Amino acid sequence: MIPCSCSILLQIVMTIVMLMLASCGSSVNDDSPGPGTVVYEFDFSSGAEGWTEGFADYPVGEENYFELSFYPSPLPPYLGSTTYGLYIYGNNHNGDLFMYIKRRLGNLKPDTVYSISYPIAIAAN
Repeated sequence: MIPCSCSILLQIVMTIVMLMLASCGSSVNDDSPGPGTVVYEFDFSSGAEGWTEGFADYPVGEENYFELSFYPSPLPPYLGSTTYGLYIYGNNHNGDLFMYIKRRLGNLKPDTVYSISYPIAIAAN
């Protein structure tokens, strides 16, 4: 959480977020997915792809005052990219606003240990 008395704008950028869930025993440093590896790729050019937003630590019923917003958006021009990311925004009036994104992942086996590797870039304005 970033405490601030001013407005906070976070552009969560996932140009192509690759979540690699590798079962224990698989090599996570290998460039090609091996047996037992599940790969998820998201580019957000056609929507949020199942990702949803969450906001916490603001007064109930004050969504409009806190200007809560979430949607897929082209990346800012200063990043030099023509891809999309997920935009999440809230005006942190109380200095305590918490924002997050989440998505359920399928094709995972119960009682199995997975390791996760993913690139993520966060751009703030």
